Amino acid sequence: MISYLYITTVFCSLTLVGLLVFGAINRVCNADWFAPLYPLTRVLTAPLWVCMATLWGVLAFIALQADSGYSQPLWLLGRSLLYMAGYALYRYALFQKSKRYEILLLIFSFISITPIAYDWLVPPAVHWYSSLLGWYVFSSFLLSGVALLIVAAVYAQRKGYLPEVKPQHWHDLGKYLFAFAFVWAYLWFSQYMLIWYTNIPEETAYYQRWWTNGYAPTVLLMLVFTFVVPFVGLMSAHNKRNPKWLIAVAISVLLGQYLNIAVLLS
Repeated sequence: MISYLYITTVFCSLTLVGLLVFGAINRVCNADWFAPLYPLTRVLTAPLWVCMATLWGVLAFIALQADSGYSQPLWLLGRSLLYMAGYALYRYALFQKSKRYEILLLIFSFISITPIAYDWLVPPAVHWYSSLLGWYVFSSFLLSGVALLIVAAVYAQRKGYLPEVKPQHWHDLGKYLFAFAFVWAYLWFSQYMLIWYTNIPEETAYYQRWWTNGYAPTVLLMLVFTFVVPFVGLMSAHNKRNPKWLIAVAISVLLGQYLNIAVLLS
């Protein structure tokens, strides 16, 4: 029960962080097309502090167990509190006239993403390191953040909100979802291929545990939901402009990324 709660809170927290970072990138770049979606971004990220407070509580419960495997649980919890405070404080400074908050958020996210990946997503019993893991996790939560935004925007427009969102907005969101799915798949394959090719036992053990613990079907489903479905479904420009098609692909991506978190923590 605790493990599923931990997977869910990590997934929700990182998805909302990905949406924050995606909004900050567009604001820093003066992306006018994103302006109608700023209010929705603010609404969607409102529960961020709740998700992160729950995550910290679950992490504390796990880390402070005698058999948790964490050698310095208090230091882990202190670092986690710093990450969470940085993102939560930025959330409540959203959309000020000055863009310095967005710039600071981007710098903070680039610095913190690798420590977050190892603190939250690599079990303490796994003695393994990859220089790509931080960027892989970064692409993962950016992808799930865009997918969440698409699902919420389509739903909001069906309820009569966001009248200013036009087919061009859907097309842009579809292109971002398509591109981020490719970046995620590229990083996943690059990490896997390099470890497979070098065949160093300390590194291959990380992937071997997936097959020996019965996670092979989950990994395949993750790849289908996160890469194959966006690749096939969003290759056409017509599909990128179709909200019904977009929301189906976005839900598939969210399911795939949830499985991704579960596999990383397996």
